[in-house]
Amino acid sequence: MTPLESYAGIGVAAELPRPHPRHGRRLPRRRNHGAELAIAGKPAILIPYPFAADNCQELNAREMAEAGAALMFRQSELTAAGLADALRPLLDDPARRHAMGAAMKAIARSGAAAAVIDWCEAQAHP
Repeated sequence: MTPLESYAGIGVAAELPRPHPRHGRRLPRRRNHGAELAIAGKPAILIPYPFAADNCQELNAREMAEAGAALMFRQSELTAAGLADALRPLLDDPARRHAMGAAMKAIARSGAAAAVIDWCEAQAHP
C-alpha cells in the first residue's frame, strides 16, 4: 500500500511532493531540533529516529511529551490512522495547542548554545 492509499483509506486527501534531488526519498522530512521547538514555544508531534545514537531522540522526545509539550510516537508503532487520530483533536482545540506551546517554551534553556560554545572554547584553550 502506498502512502497516498494509506491516507485515502482514513479519509485524508494528501499530495506527496516530488523527492528532493539530493535525497533518494519519496517523502521529504523536516528535522527540528528540540531546542528550536522549545525556544519557539511550538507544540509538536515527534517521531524519533529509532537508530539514533544512544536513543537520544526518543529520550528527548519523551521528556517533551511528559512535560505536555508534545506527543511522541515510536516509528515502529505508528500508523497513518494513529497519526490522524492524534492530529484531529489538536486541530479542533486551539487551547490545547496553546497549552502545549507554553509547556514547550517552559522547557527551553535560554543561553544553552552560548554555554556550549563557552565550554568548547574553554576546552580548546585551557
